Amino acid sequence: MSGLIELLLEDLASDNRNVRCDALRQLADTPFEEPVRAKLEPHTQDPDPEIQFLARQAVHSYDRRNKTVTTQFPEYSDLDELENELFGRSIREFMNMAIDCPRETVPDMMEVFRRRLPKEKTPARLAAMLGAFRRWGKNEDAEILLPFVRSKDPLLIIEVIGALERHASDRLAEFIPELMGTPSVTVQVRTLRALLRQDFSKGLEYLQFVFSAEDPAVRAAGVMLCMTVPFPRIKELLFNALAVEEDPRVLARSQILLFLNPDTSSVTWLMDVSMGASGEKVEWCKDTIDRVLESIKLSGIMEGSIAEFTAKVRKSIEGRQQNTLLGTLLDELQNPDPLRRHEAIEALRESADNDEVREKFQELYLHETDQRVKGLLTVIFSRNPDRERLQKHLALIPFQKLLPSEQLELLGQIKSVEEFSFVREHLRRLVTSKLDAEVQAEATRILGRFGDESKDLTALMVALRHPEPLVQARAIDGVGRISPESLLKELPRLLRSNEPTLRSAALKAFFKHDKARAMTALQEMLTSDSSAMKESTLICLSQLNYSATRSLLLTFLKNDSNLTLVKKAGVILKMNPDPDAILAIHKIMKFEVGNRRQVLLDILSECVNSAIQSGIITGSAREYILALDNGSC
Repeated sequence: MSGLIELLLEDLASDNRNVRCDALRQLADTPFEEPVRAKLEPHTQDPDPEIQFLARQAVHSYDRRNKTVTTQFPEYSDLDELENELFGRSIREFMNMAIDCPRETVPDMMEVFRRRLPKEKTPARLAAMLGAFRRWGKNEDAEILLPFVRSKDPLLIIEVIGALERHASDRLAEFIPELMGTPSVTVQVRTLRALLRQDFSKGLEYLQFVFSAEDPAVRAAGVMLCMTVPFPRIKELLFNALAVEEDPRVLARSQILLFLNPDTSSVTWLMDVSMGASGEKVEWCKDTIDRVLESIKLSGIMEGSIAEFTAKVRKSIEGRQQNTLLGTLLDELQNPDPLRRHEAIEALRESADNDEVREKFQELYLHETDQRVKGLLTVIFSRNPDRERLQKHLALIPFQKLLPSEQLELLGQIKSVEEFSFVREHLRRLVTSKLDAEVQAEATRILGRFGDESKDLTALMVALRHPEPLVQARAIDGVGRISPESLLKELPRLLRSNEPTLRSAALKAFFKHDKARAMTALQEMLTSDSSAMKESTLICLSQLNYSATRSLLLTFLKNDSNLTLVKKAGVILKMNPDPDAILAIHKIMKFEVGNRRQVLLDILSECVNSAIQSGIITGSAREYILALDNGSC
């Protein structure tokens, strides 16, 4: 039994009838074996008429494929007698005959249906008749089918969509916007399937709305729709949606889709996402990578060994992420605002052993005039301690007698869980006492980094309400690590802060624990009237997972009028060489003029050069851009 069939059978047990209906509809179009037929049989007696009808369709599809149909079509002398025979039978017999009519009898049966369709009232018979029009109708049948587009029964709407799509697609196009606005999920999905075949560009716009729907069942249906269209055309949209997706059902279907469309870029994307994910999403990424690599190996599209390929991708991603962080934040070290310099140092702290970062830190320390920034560098430069001295001087009363610079130097010596274990009790007191904000923020950071929920959460929650944004920001990091559910309750309040430091910390935590809502918040901030807010949001994006934030960066590039900020977004894209993003930038640039076009051309050239240096694309930048202009990339 294939993975797809297993997923569809799981859906038959769903509490959501839309999910069950969609699963049955897909099973009717998917070859399966006898054990699956046996599992479908009980659903042919379901009290829900739509479920019952769809289950019978799926069973009959199996019977036709395996030539086990036993329907006996009635004998008749004229159309009146045939009408009496058909409509005098039970609904089940009627449905069986409508589904499995002998070829030579089809024209007569359809003539009977044409005269009965406008006056038939029984939903089950109507559904069977509309299904027959889908299979054997004619273009001129459109007029008698159109009234059913506005039926109150989703089953009838879906069947008439199928009939119109096949025989009168131009008439169906008139009703697409109306059908996409119906409350029925199954109608929306079936309409979108027709639209993707009829007008792919318009279909992609609607598919984007489907991927952002609140109901996971709708998003899962969107993934299944992607199986019916060319993968390269929906790949970018799919990756953008899955980057923030957490629902297991949606991810399971996506794994099947990626397996069925072997593509090395899928592996690169999955490895990228896994480095910024947590928990179940990481396991899904690893499992999906294995499945896609298996599919790639079977397809023969990869040169060299899988181990060499994955090692190369992993090295490229790690280098790219580090370059993005360094490239954006090293520039921030020169910012005239000391708070911005402080936050850049904090973000670069984990890279303090990097030669370039260490050199910049030392240079900044020599010329720095702001005491907060200098204090943070003092913490970073501190050496490993004498533990007895730590225990003695970190006690609250001796600690309060030290100067803030001495306090910071002492806290900077706590660099591992070993030192932390000696002074844990002291740190909890420091976090909840009244100290210099910089000192209290550093004590909070250490407690959050090495502490645990059972002993240290209370002190960190107190720090989360501290009046100083810097202390709150470090508390966000700590609570997010040891008790995410406690932090999620506070994040909406923290996101509304006017303080960039606090808002940035809240956004990063939100992104880690609830990507979908965080993306909405980031999108709102990038469309804000405040240039300062947009700039701080871009800096935050540079520290987040690129695969998830690429769509926001490209949208910002397309819509924002501030060319200085557009260039900043371009720096992040340049640091993340990506052929799909390059193609998107080129499409945006084609419709621009003047200075804006030149800025986008510069960004495009930088991104192409970055991709060439990374070995992602070959040749010269000029040749590649010419190929983009000619539509051959």
